[in-house]
Amino acid sequence: MNTNIDWLVKLPLKANNYKKIINKKIKSLKEVDLNKKSTEGSKSKQYDLFEIFKNDPTLYYIIEELKKHIVEYLISRINYKYDLNFISAWTVIGKRGSYHTVHKHNDKIPHIATVLYLDTPKNRVNYEGVFYFFINSNNNIKYYEIIPKTNDFIIMPIWIHHGVYPQGNGNRQTLNVDFEIISL
Repeated sequence: MNTNIDWLVKLPLKANNYKKIINKKIKSLKEVDLNKKSTEGSKSKQYDLFEIFKNDPTLYYIIEELKKHIVEYLISRINYKYDLNFISAWTVIGKRGSYHTVHKHNDKIPHIATVLYLDTPKNRVNYEGVFYFFINSNNNIKYYEIIPKTNDFIIMPIWIHHGVYPQGNGNRQTLNVDFEIISL
């Protein structure tokens, strides 16, 4: 995979039952300490899901479903076969005032970062909860925005800087999963 090209794609994904399944599992988990995370706001919660997904075959199908969509996208766009190794997963639950500072996921290349919106507020005003990101195009940094909706699935290389503006009323929940790209 060419690591010199910035890109980001948003795809629709039917994930209606994922939220219910994940929220049942997080009842037994401790919240992640947000001091060293991009998640901000007094009404933000984050839970690490890696071990739950990795060790529960009844849940691993969610990871396999996400992988399938990513691989199909990569093959259709760059006509090369890849496999993905699941390396991290977490969910973020935010209410009014929650946001994400601009960040990228890690420096290990080649990796894919994903954000699946499990829930979004119905009514928004201005930039509330808008996902923003930066793409380097011919040495010009360009700013873009996505107004996320429930079941939007964002796929990007891990080096893409992104964040979320503070949200207004309502709940926002994401499932975030990162994968290592393995050439076949």
